[in-house]
Amino acid sequence: MKKILFFILIALFAFPLGSFAAQTPAVAAIDVTPLPGQTLAAKQKTVEAGLRDMIARLTKLSAKTQLTINQLAANDIDTSASQASLALANKSLARAKLDVDAFAGITVSGTKSPALTLSTLKYTANTAESTIQEAKARILESLAALKASLGTTDSATAQ
Repeated sequence: MKKILFFILIALFAFPLGSFAAQTPAVAAIDVTPLPGQTLAAKQKTVEAGLRDMIARLTKLSAKTQLTINQLAANDIDTSASQASLALANKSLARAKLDVDAFAGITVSGTKSPALTLSTLKYTANTAESTIQEAKARILESLAALKASLGTTDSATAQ
């Protein structure tokens, strides 16, 4: 009965990840070039909101994964590999938050060199996005490790 409960918990936590994976592109360059009629500052705000949204979703997924790890650990299931991956994911998320803050802190209005500002925005946005993708990969590793720990538990109880 416990095995079925744990598989259901992991399946429930994995479904939001599937919808997140479908909405985010694989490591693609973020376009910070403003559209016609749009200011660079407005485009910066739009990109910043998108990056912060991705971080918020991954933070929620990380919290759910931590909750599952705690529940499995309470039932004497080894979750050390999953916990290690999740710790790395949380560090990546913290670094991504700093990268997005750096992106948001770039002054775009009144600059003497708009081309330099645009290239700085592109570089900073792509750095933040790659850090977010790294955090996502670490969370996926953590979930895979959780699934593997449940698989080893099943084979140990079957013998």
